Amino acid sequence: HPDGPLSHHVQAIWSASISPSSDSISKPLFSDGASGIFFNIENSIIHDGISYGQGLIYTPVKHHAEFIIMSPGSRLVGFRFQPGVSVSSFELLNELFNDLQDIQCVELHNLPTSLKALTENLIKFSDQDSQINLLTNWLLNNVDQDNVPPRTLIQLLANLKPENDLQAIQDMIPLSLRQLERQFKSRVGMTPKYYQRLMRVRTAIEVIKQNPVINLVDLAVECGFSDQAHMTREFRQLAKMTPGQYQLGKVQKG
Repeated sequence: HPDGPLSHHVQAIWSASISPSSDSISKPLFSDGASGIFFNIENSIIHDGISYGQGLIYTPVKHHAEFIIMSPGSRLVGFRFQPGVSVSSFELLNELFNDLQDIQCVELHNLPTSLKALTENLIKFSDQDSQINLLTNWLLNNVDQDNVPPRTLIQLLANLKPENDLQAIQDMIPLSLRQLERQFKSRVGMTPKYYQRLMRVRTAIEVIKQNPVINLVDLAVECGFSDQAHMTREFRQLAKMTPGQYQLGKVQKG
């Protein structure tokens, strides 16, 4: 999670790899109300049912979970924008990806010189810290520091916790409720209420990660669902699995 000026644009920088001797691994990608970029630097992957080879891949804002299948020996490095931030904050990426509604892939040999060199350097490094540092430095050198979401949107995102009432938040921000909703949907790609639903599910997911054996009734209460049935419905729609299924996977892994 970068700090300093880059944190206004990027919420997280990550690296993932699968051992060549491992089986293929399927992972859910839970929506966070943001878009992202990742470099597929070795072997093929399947993202939302489509196979991709080496290259740079843009993933748009998702309204529900999708799944990624990583084959043995796969290596990925990427980053997630902050909600409301897009490729327009990075000139080279903005020139490369012009359709922000669909996943897009640019193969390695078609990348601009700077991004091709970055990808080739990421391929050379096998340790995750070096990959993350390399990508962090590239982002710092290429970000448009002035291209940030409006202050009102940043304030709204900071206060838009699942338990907070939108009307009460609006009282702290100098825009009407309708203006806030319009600005939020335009920049983030969903309504504030839908974003709160996503965040409530993600909060439950994080609680399960920390305590895989938590009672699901207690989990529903702790995370602000009206009851366990409500939580299960929201998980099915937004996480594409039940809380019990996610919990079971964590218990078995542990």
